[in-house]
Amino acid sequence: MKTKKILFLFFLCNFSFSFAADIRMIVESASRSPKKISDLPVSAQVIDAKTASYVSSFPDEYISFFAPGLDSSRNLGDIYDRTPSITMRGFGIGTQGGRGQGRVLVLLDGVPLNNSALGSVNWNDISFENIERVEIVKGPASSLYGSNALAGVINIITKKTSSAKEVSVSYGSYDSLEGKIKAGIKIKNMSAEISGSYLESGGYMKALPQDRNQYSEKSWLREKNISAKTEFNLKSYGLIKADFLKNYGIAGLGTNYGQNAKGEYRAAVGDYARISWESEFDDTKYKISSYYQKSDQDRKEGTSPAKLTDIEVERGDKGLMLSASKNLFGFDSSFGLDFKRGYVDGYDDYLNGKYSKDKGKIESYSPYVRLEKKILSEKLTLASGARYDSVRFYDGYALNTYAPGFFSGDMKSRNWNRISPSFSAGFDYSESFYQYASYSQGFRAGELENMVLILIKGGGSNKWYQKPNPDLGPEKSQTVETGFRINKESKVFFEPSFYYTQAEDFIYQIYTGVIDPSYGKEKIYENMAKVRIYGAEFPLRLIFGNYSLSASYARSDSKIMNSGGLGINGKTLTYAPKHIYSAALIWKKRDFSLFADWKHKSGQYADDANSYKLSGYSVAAAGFEKKLGRGFFGSFKINNIFNERFQQSDSQLAPGRTFWTTLKKEF
Repeated sequence: MKTKKILFLFFLCNFSFSFAADIRMIVESASRSPKKISDLPVSAQVIDAKTASYVSSFPDEYISFFAPGLDSSRNLGDIYDRTPSITMRGFGIGTQGGRGQGRVLVLLDGVPLNNSALGSVNWNDISFENIERVEIVKGPASSLYGSNALAGVINIITKKTSSAKEVSVSYGSYDSLEGKIKAGIKIKNMSAEISGSYLESGGYMKALPQDRNQYSEKSWLREKNISAKTEFNLKSYGLIKADFLKNYGIAGLGTNYGQNAKGEYRAAVGDYARISWESEFDDTKYKISSYYQKSDQDRKEGTSPAKLTDIEVERGDKGLMLSASKNLFGFDSSFGLDFKRGYVDGYDDYLNGKYSKDKGKIESYSPYVRLEKKILSEKLTLASGARYDSVRFYDGYALNTYAPGFFSGDMKSRNWNRISPSFSAGFDYSESFYQYASYSQGFRAGELENMVLILIKGGGSNKWYQKPNPDLGPEKSQTVETGFRINKESKVFFEPSFYYTQAEDFIYQIYTGVIDPSYGKEKIYENMAKVRIYGAEFPLRLIFGNYSLSASYARSDSKIMNSGGLGINGKTLTYAPKHIYSAALIWKKRDFSLFADWKHKSGQYADDANSYKLSGYSVAAAGFEKKLGRGFFGSFKINNIFNERFQQSDSQLAPGRTFWTTLKKEF
């Protein structure tokens, strides 16, 4: 097996050529106004969706693959993960639903997707076919975006509406079938587009071998999505865009304690809507966006035939974003105001007369400003920004009649106020050599479910429960960074970066040391005194003829320096691997493309005491795409070529080797 892996890496290295990059590309995420990426005094990257699709059709997966320093909980080809998460720069994916996602703000055309209840993003509902590119800003961006941007920002830019029409069908391992359709129309100054998809899979056995019993089953999946998008060009009065998405997904949880047709499962219905207007008057660019998202979740869970639970949870968010950009007194300036309100309302029925109820709301008002100026013959760029976040938690309530001692009753309203500044500078030594340095502060309010949720999970030796923490406060961070952009004749791109972060009042799920005879280990989300993270990233992209290569290495070290009496000083953050390597080769010639990729993730701890460590692993994939003529395209890909059944969490196995083949028709 080891020889096969070495040969695969040798294959990649022998074709170490090219991954397209354009330093003239215009991005908005790093300043909330259009800027050339080569002029930004921060760590920023753009991923072209078409190129990235050779690695994966899941946005979260290929984003983490091509952007060093990012880590995804989803592994190559795993279509069964309904709650994948992305984190950056050593902060760790976290536990219980991937709470680390709450430190990375994800935007869809500039509008937040992270929910207030968990900080999570429903990645499976973002259709790859609608994505044009992905903009990534690493490091705290709270001076522009506030909470959830403590580690960085990912902005998914969708394609403009068009009159194109296409349909595709795919088949893969575990009897997986997917169909997609998209159609558009353009009439004068109006364009509209509608798309839909359906996915089902028979699934595989996720449970660890030692945890399997007569109630263990395959984790299956079914998903349906429909979306609509319109654009109205009002000419001198601006552009109006509107989007709507409706999705339904249901996934088997891998057990059948209830002895019914579906077994235990998790189902969710989601709605997302956005409307925006943008225009320019008197050299000032204006943008207004309003958004709404809601998820209704229905779950059937169990830990034994005698312990079954029906769960209903509603999570929702809505917001308004106002922004403007203008040159004021020689400074490129951006300023605006954001408002967001979110809620959670959950009910657990234990089917024995006992129940649990949790709910809460959170809202924020946040003005911001950013200034930028070039001096010294435009060689030196100076930028500074600040944002004031006023956050309020209210209407909190928690009750569990099964275990009323955990917490019972109404929770006090709480307010937090925070100013998050940033300062950065970049110097253009030459057309091919640029350096930047920055200092920034990050801010993140706690997620609602960390404050109000009473949770009873697992079974046997893995049995545990979570207590709510209504006193959970926000976490703060400070980061210093320097990095370089080096390009040679637009063929070689090397962009190393180095950073050091200190986080205070770090939000972390810990084991308190209490073991309840009925419910197992007691866990709670707490604010730890201090966490230290440092690291470096080395992305390399080479462009030669028909060949493309992207290779990267990211190193991070994440330590708890002061746990505030929790007894875990010096421990490494959970699910925060120290080393991540990746490489991808793409070869194109006329109507044929060949691609291969490889990723290695080092070992990572699964618990706060660092007593349980998951082994590191490597995965490799390869495939091809061919234009067949008359608008037909065919593709085939094998994921996890060497069939490593590695453990991807403390209780689940990865799916092993999988294949996926697709036939697409464009009209």
